[in-house]
Parts: sequence; structure tokens; C-alpha cells
Amino acid sequence: MPDLSNGPQKNITVSILGEDYIVSGGSEEYMREVARIVDERVQDFLKAHPKLPVSKVAVLVALNFADEFQRLKVKHEEILRKTSGKR
Repeated sequence: MPDLSNGPQKNITVSILGEDYIVSGGSEEYMREVARIVDERVQDFLKAHPKLPVSKVAVLVALNFADEFQRLKVKHEEILRKTSGKR
């Protein structure tokens, strides 16, 4: 698992669908892993739906990420509620 620490912010260049983006946040290793995941998801979605424009694919992938985030957030809050009463 990449280091999530918010040490010194450094701009790095990552590639998603062959396009370069300058990003910063977390460690370089962490940001490269995030970019790799995004690139992989977009490419997989494009393979499954080759007739969709990239802009629509990007929005659909973003919606999928937001859905995953919300589900994990709800689970996390449930776990916190359950464990906070057991101390």
C-alpha cells in the first residue's frame, strides 16, 4: 500500500489515457498509484463501451468512484458507531 502521508507536496506528472497531468498531494508513490487506478478504470470502461465519447466515460467513471466512496463512508461510519459503544 502506498504511503498516504501528506509530507511535502510535490508536483508530479502522471499519464491517463496517454494524456499527461500535473498533480500533487500525498506521496509521489501514492499519487502515481491513484493515477494508475484512474487510468485502468477509464480504459476498462472504454473497452466495454467503445462508442461512448471519452468525456462521457470520464463522468461515468467519476460517478462509479463517488458511489464506491459513499458506500465505504457509510460502512466506515457504521463500524465507528458499533465500536464506539464497545469501549
